[in-house]
Amino acid sequence: MEIEKIPEFTKKEVEALKSAGITKIEELVGMTKELLSQLTGFSIEKSVELIRKSWKYYQPEIVSANKYGEERYRIETPFPTLNKLFGGGIPTGTLTQFYGSFGSGKSQILFTQSVLEASKGNLVLFIDTERTFSKKRLLEITENRGFDTSILENIKLITTPSSNELMILVAKLGRVISEIEEQEGKKVRLISIDSVVAPFRSDYVGLDELVERQQKLNWVLRNLLRLSEVKDFAVMFSNQVVAAIGSHEKFVPVGGYIATHICVSPNTLVVTDNGIKTIEELQIGDTVLGFSGSEISFSKVIDKAETYHKTTYLVNDTLEMSPEHRVFVVDGIEIKEKCVKDLKEGDYLVYPNKINVPVRKIIIPEFEDRRVYVIKNGKEVKEKLRKVFPIKRYKECMRRVGVNPRQLRGILNSGYLTTRKVIEKIKSIVGEENVEYEVKETHKHKNYREVRVLTKELAQFLGYFVGDGNTTFVNGIRIRDRDVDVLRHYGEIVKKVFGINYVINKVSKNCYELVVYSKYMEDVLRYLMSRIYDIFYEEEEVIKAFLRGIFDAEGSVQINRGRPIVSIGLGKNNKNFLIFLKLLLMRLGIMSGRIRKCGNGYAFYVNNTLFRDIGFTAKRKAKRLNKAFREPLDSIPVPRRTIRDLLKKMGIKWERSHYHNFIRREELEELCRDGRVKELLGHLLNFNYEKVRSIKVVRKPVRLIDIETVFGNFFANGFLVHNSNNIFKLLRWKQRKRVLRIYDVPFLPEMDIYFKITKKGVEEIKKEEK
Repeated sequence: MEIEKIPEFTKKEVEALKSAGITKIEELVGMTKELLSQLTGFSIEKSVELIRKSWKYYQPEIVSANKYGEERYRIETPFPTLNKLFGGGIPTGTLTQFYGSFGSGKSQILFTQSVLEASKGNLVLFIDTERTFSKKRLLEITENRGFDTSILENIKLITTPSSNELMILVAKLGRVISEIEEQEGKKVRLISIDSVVAPFRSDYVGLDELVERQQKLNWVLRNLLRLSEVKDFAVMFSNQVVAAIGSHEKFVPVGGYIATHICVSPNTLVVTDNGIKTIEELQIGDTVLGFSGSEISFSKVIDKAETYHKTTYLVNDTLEMSPEHRVFVVDGIEIKEKCVKDLKEGDYLVYPNKINVPVRKIIIPEFEDRRVYVIKNGKEVKEKLRKVFPIKRYKECMRRVGVNPRQLRGILNSGYLTTRKVIEKIKSIVGEENVEYEVKETHKHKNYREVRVLTKELAQFLGYFVGDGNTTFVNGIRIRDRDVDVLRHYGEIVKKVFGINYVINKVSKNCYELVVYSKYMEDVLRYLMSRIYDIFYEEEEVIKAFLRGIFDAEGSVQINRGRPIVSIGLGKNNKNFLIFLKLLLMRLGIMSGRIRKCGNGYAFYVNNTLFRDIGFTAKRKAKRLNKAFREPLDSIPVPRRTIRDLLKKMGIKWERSHYHNFIRREELEELCRDGRVKELLGHLLNFNYEKVRSIKVVRKPVRLIDIETVFGNFFANGFLVHNSNNIFKLLRWKQRKRVLRIYDVPFLPEMDIYFKITKKGVEEIKKEEK
């Protein structure tokens, strides 16, 4: 949609946007307020206003996973093998990095690629930051490939030797492209940058400036990626290398792999050693849960980035990610990475079998004492106070005790009720040993028992209270249920934990209400609700009690084919809380199904047999749970035939004892007692598996965030994910031959393509020439 079609934009605003190179609403919706302000000269407030106005008129386009990417233009490379693997060439809307040592052919690939694209009548922007551009070399490649030298008019050179010049160019790139396309009447399809990191490497030297360098480099690459999607062009850039100390690699790209991060939704939950957080709350230096290759443990966050994407994938209504993000799936007997856009229904995602974290108790602070007291020896206290100050003087009495003379006489002479604060002030004047007092319970001020830690009973009541959904504390604490016995059970928990009486009222024919009046109990529940994610780090018995309360409130049991199925459902605004509940079940090693849309909310199933350790308070639910017992289908999605064939090759006999297609966990555990089998298949026992049943492609502007960890992966909403884009590693080989290694490309296998540098630029070496 063109921006002039937005009725809320004035003529002046449209002209300013067009002068900045912004002609379509798709370019505006994903832009940051700072960048828009810089390009147009508008204030930050005005920029926010324009972006928000554009959101109203943006129409997200939803396409099926099968059709996604078909409309993308593809850049044909000099490597036939690579073109075949990519289905015709590298698609637009992507960043492609070529990195290698000096003389490995980085610049030669960009020169050749630019000539090939220019020969098709498309425009190419060549951004030179290292002063390596060679007109003579381009002419040589053009002539030897049989093209007319006039095609070089399609290659536009821009020189940016400093990082500031490169950043300014990227900020104005949308306008630059629009102007060039208007002048030439052709489409920009390729931007070649040789090299993107070089100016930052020379301008920011030393560890003190490393953070600033990475942030600015990230800004450049994120904006290039955003523009490439909106303007439909591809970005290819070269990168230098540095020695990789302490790694199996000899060298790595300068700037790390910041150029290749692809992202997940900001509200994605991750497990850290300091609590469950959203990925947006993470800071560089935090530790998150991931997989080291042999065990599930924590690794440090070494980088963080954010960007806007037009297209996201929603897998099983749980994981929202950019199309190039990777997840881990089962492939035969291996756990392999797979690009999200290449996922198929029927694949199995990987999540932890059980999460072990250090236990950390939730300590409840002291709240304001809401009880009332009576001073028993008031006359003696009054005489002692008179010796210190004249108690009839208003200002003096208020300053020292906090009440006026009349109130003080009532407290000391007539046994009026007072607060703990007043008693503490009196004790500080006459001495603690000279004041005798006791708690007085009234209809308004109930006595209660203070709690300092989250116990099992309190955790269960908290779960029931949160699950009920009535957390507004209007006219006391109120919970409704059809089962009066359940309400009575939780009323007794309140009495045991807080020492407070409760009332159960009949609301209607099939509805009862538990009512508790206590400001102190409200304070405790408010505090625990603010730290609800910290329950993940409690002892397992406390977690079980909390889940029991949740399932008592919102859980249900259905009988399906003679098998009891436990499920829980919450409203549409509680999706993240359901994900948290799945993480709690993972903490206990209990399998749960995918989160699915259910009416106006979401729900998921739980493994009924393992759930027996949690159970229900309601007798009708407990009876259904125990009504039909069968062994759980805790299977690992590896066909029995595959296991049998592997064991046969190892000389191990194995009788097929079950009719199920997949091997069961306890069977594999039994087989892994043999060290040879454990070495081959033992890694499968570290995980549980969830079948992909729903993949939705949604096109709308979304802010996404990504992190880089030491392990190169992390658990997002419980699932193991990884992040990368197109990375090609260049190596010098024998004689004048080179190797293009497909190092980290989402949907391609790792492989080597051999090539040589000739007068035609770069040419792939045929099999017989190697």
